Amino acid sequence: MNPASDPVGCRGAHVPGHTTCLAHLSDTDRRAYLAGLTPGADIDHRGTLFIPLLLNELLHAVQDPTTGFVHCGEALFETATFIGAAKFERATFTGEAGFEGATFTGPARFNEATFSVEGVFGETAFTGHARFERATFRTAWFERATFSRDARFSAVRLSHSAWFRWATFTGTAWFDEALFRRGAEFSEAAFTGLAEFARAIFHDDVRFCGTTLAV
Repeated sequence: MNPASDPVGCRGAHVPGHTTCLAHLSDTDRRAYLAGLTPGADIDHRGTLFIPLLLNELLHAVQDPTTGFVHCGEALFETATFIGAAKFERATFTGEAGFEGATFTGPARFNEATFSVEGVFGETAFTGHARFERATFRTAWFERATFSRDARFSAVRLSHSAWFRWATFTGTAWFDEALFRRGAEFSEAAFTGLAEFARAIFHDDVRFCGTTLAV
């Protein structure tokens, strides 16, 4: 996307020291910014348009060389758009992971990711498959999120609250073997496909008030 074609200019969060987002930086400036990142760094790319190559470059810049996996501090991606596959498998977020209002046009892969503070996916649109299998959350926010295809939360571990209120699941929603150590809120959620909770464990209240289930 060219800023000149956008009537309101660049919509993404500006890279520090620049007046454009990461997607609009020159090749030289982008390489310099990425070279300055280290594992555990805070990143702010709200509203940014990511093609797979750009996302892979960013995640590679915060990859922990001892584990080979992504390690971010606070990671802000609110209202960002991810074109194609977005691969965050085994990533560690030691600060807030903010994806509120983001759009994933392809598969979103967060298998075995660790969200040490909050994973915020409220109003996020998953138009491809969403995979959070064996992910670990302290607090998970998926209020008003829309899952247009299968959503897999199999064997997810949630140590604090899990919020799925008003979420919409169009494909199969897998929560088999999930562990909810605190409250789980599914009130007003809509499951139009299969909802699988086999062997899920709830240690505290779980609410399905007003939830719509396919029959």
